[in-house]
Amino acid sequence: MDESTDQLSRSELQRRAVQGVGWTVIHTVVSIPIAFVVNLIVARILGVVDYGRLAYLSVVMDVAGTILSLGVGTALVQFGSRFTAQGRRDEARRLLSISQGFSLVVVAPAITIVILVMVHVPPLLLGLAIVFGVVLPNLFGTASTALAMENRTAASARNAMVQNIVVQLAVVTTVLTLREADSVWAARVAAGGIIAGLALIPLSPDFRRAVLRPRWPRRFPVGFWKFAIPSGLSTLIAQLVVTRSEVVFLNWLSTPEAVGIFALAMGVAGNVFAPAQAITGPLIPALSSLKATADENAMVKAFARTVRASSTVSALITAVGVPAIAVLIPLFYGAAFSAAVLPVLALGCVGGFTVAASPAWAFTLARLSARRLLTINLVALAVDVALAWSLIIVLGTWGAVIANGASVSVRVVMLLYGEGRALGIRHLDVAKMFAPVLVGMAGAWLGWGIATAAPLGTLLAAVVAAALGLGSCLLGLRALSLGLGSSDTAAIMDAAPSPLRRVLRPMLAVVTR
Repeated sequence: MDESTDQLSRSELQRRAVQGVGWTVIHTVVSIPIAFVVNLIVARILGVVDYGRLAYLSVVMDVAGTILSLGVGTALVQFGSRFTAQGRRDEARRLLSISQGFSLVVVAPAITIVILVMVHVPPLLLGLAIVFGVVLPNLFGTASTALAMENRTAASARNAMVQNIVVQLAVVTTVLTLREADSVWAARVAAGGIIAGLALIPLSPDFRRAVLRPRWPRRFPVGFWKFAIPSGLSTLIAQLVVTRSEVVFLNWLSTPEAVGIFALAMGVAGNVFAPAQAITGPLIPALSSLKATADENAMVKAFARTVRASSTVSALITAVGVPAIAVLIPLFYGAAFSAAVLPVLALGCVGGFTVAASPAWAFTLARLSARRLLTINLVALAVDVALAWSLIIVLGTWGAVIANGASVSVRVVMLLYGEGRALGIRHLDVAKMFAPVLVGMAGAWLGWGIATAAPLGTLLAAVVAAALGLGSCLLGLRALSLGLGSSDTAAIMDAAPSPLRRVLRPMLAVVTR
């Protein structure tokens, strides 16, 4: 098959999607230990208050970037993937060029202004952050999106491994030398931008030329902005609901220590679920392409398979990783962060809930249902803001935990209900697909409770918590006939990268009904 011109078949789309998942899992397995160690070093050196400041800067700048991008990146993936899957390469190239022009003309100058206002670092470091963290990423930014348009997310994952190593080295060097939150943030941003053009290497030559020849951002495809702006707003609101946005309310209504405790708990929970989140990224362009080339029955089967897979993976990670890391918090991060133990356990379960439902979000995007996503996220944000505003001032960190958990739950239920209805799947069947993660959450609390009640040392207690969580989760899945079907396992094994197959085969056998 000529990958530059031919329309992609359904089997090719599935193969590329699963390979993308596989390589993204490899990336996360390699990156998680590195990120964990780096986060530990940063937290111990900066302390609770400055760690909270770093989290606050990260949240504010991420939100600013989402606002300024106006949903162009999301719309580029959706429209570009469809054009590419249908063999409409000329339209895909033109869209890449004008989107690149938008990044340079609109996004880069605006983010530069935000950085100048928000961040306080020496002029040299500020200049490096702007050049390498704003200019270069926006100069080459659509290259990684172009890989997604071609459903070549495996190449993106390999690039991300290199980028992660560079970023983490920069963070460690900066925190060991400057020991200041703003400087660590600037170094992280600058290091990421240094290798922003790495995605150009595996990109098809015609797409590479389109990225390197930006055009004035005008005459986008019909329906582009109608989808981009609502989806951009939806992404922003989802970001406020799902990520560490509660640190902003904590910064206003509570103490700097509460900000640091909550930020650490959210960060640790996010690292635990990075492998499961690998499922979602490659799904988005693949599903957009599938929607353009396949019938509704294929979408129903794909939805069922991906929800079962994500909920099963999330269940295992929740049951094993969350209780173990909660036990280890005081040992790894020091007594100053001991108050984060229970928030880590609670937010870890919330993270499992979120990741398990992520395919529903990807499928809704594939339908270009930006307004429905916007409505769902607005409702969830209203719950988040109401609870955060009323509870943080009284409960501090736990007010933020409750607000985050409630808003995420509302969002997950609405996503699953809406997509199940759109595909004509009974709500009871959708609930069964999603149920494994609930079993994993119960296993996490059970494992942690028994391990911490017993007179064990910290390391042994962590091992016992993980083992009990895993055992109770597997027993629950077997007893309730939940998890992957044999056809799910066969599809994953057929398209998995060869380095993963030997590891995947016994793991999948355990969770296959």
